[in-house]
Amino acid sequence: SAPGGRFADKPLVEAAIRQTLGQTLENLGASDQALPHYERELELRLRVQGERSERANWAIHDLGFVYFRLGDYERAETEIKRALRYEEFATDEEQLSIQEWKTSLAILYETQARYDESESILVELLADQKQTPGTGHINTQRTMGSLANLYQQTGRLDECEAINKEILAIRRTTLDKNDPRILRILSNLANVIAGQGRLQEAYQYMSEVYEMKVEILGPDHQHTMNSMNNLGEVNEMLGNWEAAENWHVKTVDARSRVLGEDHAATLFSSTRLAFVKARRGDFAAAEVVVRRSVTRHHAVRGDDHPATHDAEMVLGFVLTGLDRPHEAETMLRPLLEIPVVVADEETRSLVQSYLAAALAAQDERQEAAALWRVSVPGLWTDDANTLILANEAIAALDSWHDAEAAGGFGEIAAELRVLVAKM
Repeated sequence: SAPGGRFADKPLVEAAIRQTLGQTLENLGASDQALPHYERELELRLRVQGERSERANWAIHDLGFVYFRLGDYERAETEIKRALRYEEFATDEEQLSIQEWKTSLAILYETQARYDESESILVELLADQKQTPGTGHINTQRTMGSLANLYQQTGRLDECEAINKEILAIRRTTLDKNDPRILRILSNLANVIAGQGRLQEAYQYMSEVYEMKVEILGPDHQHTMNSMNNLGEVNEMLGNWEAAENWHVKTVDARSRVLGEDHAATLFSSTRLAFVKARRGDFAAAEVVVRRSVTRHHAVRGDDHPATHDAEMVLGFVLTGLDRPHEAETMLRPLLEIPVVVADEETRSLVQSYLAAALAAQDERQEAAALWRVSVPGLWTDDANTLILANEAIAALDSWHDAEAAGGFGEIAAELRVLVAKM
């Protein structure tokens, strides 16, 4: 565009090229490199087409959205609102663009936790879109999806689920059965339903997602392997230990072959496989798997990585099962001095529960009881492992109460029974 350049006298051609370059770089995650192209596009369009041009206002919106991706929310809001001023001049056909820009502003507000402002925009917008252009239009579904995400963020999972099911019904009637847009909404539904504790129903959606990924992406795609892992984990939560082991074996094999044995995802699956083997009573095999996982986590991800601590926690659990509780205690106790472990309630509670079991095996009754008392309430209530840990704690406490009524063990057992009844 410099004097004498190819596009010096073709500003709109240059603007279109700048737009394409900006979009390409942004899709590659290079928003910082995309920014100058969007700025130049806007400069050209404003000079040639003026602010009362739909195309120029699209450039204003796109520039705002790049600022959003870069985390400059104040500048992003300014630019998107600037584009929305075009609503006063927009034709009926151009209202679709206005609707998209409103959705972008709502997404920006949601990211800033300005949930009421975001919801107000989306609810009003969706009511209009259901009339024109209708629920079959992609813009309307984008707004519905944004509202569902907002409800998920704010814990309104039943409303989130209802919207996602509405989107799914629409897409099943308008799209090919293997369309990726159906896959995405099924994945969303599986997560939302699992978050409500309806694990068996979530498992059905996860199974459908996996089958679609195999069909669309192939069995060796990373997203397909992620679904395999999810199926293993949900079977853990349901207490279907054999099925969980089968899925984790399949996932470890696939990830080892495609990603390598030391890939973070492979090591994560190895840790889960070791845990499930232990839950099935095969502690010797579990130790072999988890010891390698611990060693490689230290080498690949570092001593302080949360995944390393998870592997060490599972090793402690396995060592107690092997009747080596002192070794288990040596592995588990230092974890409770690590800030990232202490800060995560579920992880901390699991470490405390496993340490309590190791101490109980050494007849360290008072400390074990105290750990159970504080840890069981922090365990995830929809997890089969939680029930096992709680019931094992109650059984030990009852036994100690029978032998030592004044020890306070019966009181703690009663507290845990109340928790178990609510699970």
